[in-house]
Amino acid sequence: MSLLVEAAAITVGAIFLMHIGRLRQELEAERQKQAVLLSDLNALREVQKHHERRLDILFQSVSEAVIRVDRQGRVRAVNLQARKLFSIGEHLELPQPMLLLHRDTAWQQAYGEALAQLPEPATLPDIRIKGQVLAARLTPLGRDQALLLCVDMTRQAQLEEQRKTFLANLIHDLKTPLTAMLGWARTLQSHGHDEAIRQEAAAVLAMETKRINTLLDAMLTLDRIENEPFAGNIRCDAASIVRQQIEAMALRCRERRIRIEYEGEESLPLPLPGEDLARIASNLLDNALRHSPEKGTIVVRIDRAVDRGRIVIVDGGPGIPETQLERVTERFYRLDEARTRDDSGHGLGLAIVKALAQRAGGKLILANVAPHGLKAEVLLPLA
Repeated sequence: MSLLVEAAAITVGAIFLMHIGRLRQELEAERQKQAVLLSDLNALREVQKHHERRLDILFQSVSEAVIRVDRQGRVRAVNLQARKLFSIGEHLELPQPMLLLHRDTAWQQAYGEALAQLPEPATLPDIRIKGQVLAARLTPLGRDQALLLCVDMTRQAQLEEQRKTFLANLIHDLKTPLTAMLGWARTLQSHGHDEAIRQEAAAVLAMETKRINTLLDAMLTLDRIENEPFAGNIRCDAASIVRQQIEAMALRCRERRIRIEYEGEESLPLPLPGEDLARIASNLLDNALRHSPEKGTIVVRIDRAVDRGRIVIVDGGPGIPETQLERVTERFYRLDEARTRDDSGHGLGLAIVKALAQRAGGKLILANVAPHGLKAEVLLPLA
């Protein structure tokens, strides 16, 4: 019996050892499979990193800001433009939360909602940073990442704001004279038999009609400047045209006892149409007359500055606050009424001068002079 038990024990042991051997083989095979899978996974990760590096290098050449983010919204890579816009230092290690770049609460909420909707692309609210307006859009990049594209829309936003301001000011500038004309037209209906009222109504209607005509003429001039090609082969004599404009202002000068002194070149050829130069001189002289005190003096000088012709008009008015010097050349921009001597201007005169000068390759420079007054200087290429 003991021999049978011993034989059975030996058989069981052998079977057990055989199973142990098989398990070892299976475990070794499983380890080899895992090693292969791990190797493949590492290779895939390296391929993914390689593609990400290639994408990041590609995005460096894009002129717009590009930010690569993951599904959690963290910033994983940025191109050079984004680094500049969002002030991301070279020492900052990525990934970083988007909140570090842009702290607007409402925008962050919209950003989180867009991440939740991936892989659907989403348009985000504009990003306003450093005086720039960026149109932001989130686009999927594979399964676990996305691209935040930030397109600079600053110029378009400025144009839209200018359009709104332009329309508002235009409506205001037309409504004022039209209201006055309607009022006097109704007065004529009721009291047209009175000669004095008829004369006053006619004078006001003529004045307001002239005001509207001047405004429309200025607008047409701006439209012509923006849309007509500039003929650079045209010449005119600046000195002669400026003297003609001074003579045209003689009546207004006598009414307010203002003297205009002319000095400088007797002849100065400039490469722009005489009509444009006449408009420049007329608008600058009109601006000087409207802001000069009675019995004041306006100095007009025509000369050469190195390789440029120069038209300088200096008045004795109150000048312009330094903070507004840049803005007075904007369309319809006016100084406070307390600083002006009349409200006959339409806010387009200096804008037209600036546009005409730039169109001819020149520029308009405004500066206050001591103890009071404004110097308007137009620099234009010599013919």
